[in-house]
Amino acid sequence: MYQTNFINSNDRLFMKVRPFVGKYSVKCADFYEQIENLQKKKMNAQWKYRPLNSEIEITNCCNQSCPHCGMAANGLGGIKYTDKELIDFVNQLYDNGIPSYSITGGEPFIEFPNMLKMIQASKGKVDVCKITSNGFWGEQPQQCFDALVEAGILENSFFVPCLMISVGEQVTPMEHTCNIFHYAIQNFSKTELTLCISSLSEYGSKSKIEEFLSVYHKLFGSFPENRVFLTENFYRNSKSIQKNASSVAGRNVAKYMEGPVRCFEPTIGKYVLPRMLVKADGSVSTCACFNPPEKLRIGNIKIESIKEVLEKINGNSYVNIIAEDGLHNFKKWIDIGKCASIPCNNECEACQYLIEEYEQLFR
Repeated sequence: MYQTNFINSNDRLFMKVRPFVGKYSVKCADFYEQIENLQKKKMNAQWKYRPLNSEIEITNCCNQSCPHCGMAANGLGGIKYTDKELIDFVNQLYDNGIPSYSITGGEPFIEFPNMLKMIQASKGKVDVCKITSNGFWGEQPQQCFDALVEAGILENSFFVPCLMISVGEQVTPMEHTCNIFHYAIQNFSKTELTLCISSLSEYGSKSKIEEFLSVYHKLFGSFPENRVFLTENFYRNSKSIQKNASSVAGRNVAKYMEGPVRCFEPTIGKYVLPRMLVKADGSVSTCACFNPPEKLRIGNIKIESIKEVLEKINGNSYVNIIAEDGLHNFKKWIDIGKCASIPCNNECEACQYLIEEYEQLFR
């Protein structure tokens, strides 16, 4: 099986700090202590929601047209942040004790000059945790890597930066994707740059990972083991999954109420949590996923400060319920037996259902 060529990013959850281990790895064993001290100085001590990361769509423009885009990219006619807005975003993260951000789109590399300015403004303030791209720039990747290094991508204080290349439904020539990984593997160590390939597509479609490995072997020889993380999944809003929800691994709301993931509990390794998502239009969600519940979409940085958004989030009743004990906490009000009969595909759908049930009880 080709999975043996990769580090599986879905196999374990690191609650204890293991430096340089995990897709979202950190540099220091006392990471939690350092972040706690940082956030004590800059955040309200009573807040239960204290993000370790903010993912930002620096644009929703994209040069490709994946049929099931989870980020709702809008071709080349979408919207983007200006360089001044991105630098202001970085400064506000720093002022409010959020130690890192991740860059996504759309396709962020079509805004490469502004992305570089953003990274330059982050040095000594906020870490760049991850950049996600379709890899269209991979024909001659050295130029982009050199510019990223010059901008300061390797100068993080806490996180090892991660570069994730998505191949699920993208049409980037696989040779370009292979060029990116080969250059990065040859020029950066595990402690300098984490590498990840993501195959995210419609449920039931064929993964492109075997094609990637075949092309890499033809171009460069054997693919190195234990260097690149693999993320394989399906779009959570997949129509095929929705049709088969009751038969997909026996998933139901009760299952996710008992799950190990606490979305607002500080976590690194497999995930970095809590992580808020800032869309290209400025709207903010408490979870950086494709389809967060509407009740967890709170605030907009285009019309209010990040501090004001954090105040709104921490005043939200659902955020406080989930922050206390995850989805498990809804058992205080909602019958878990009933939840076991409600099929769903992921934590987000379970969360949406539980919020709606809670609202029905207390109308």
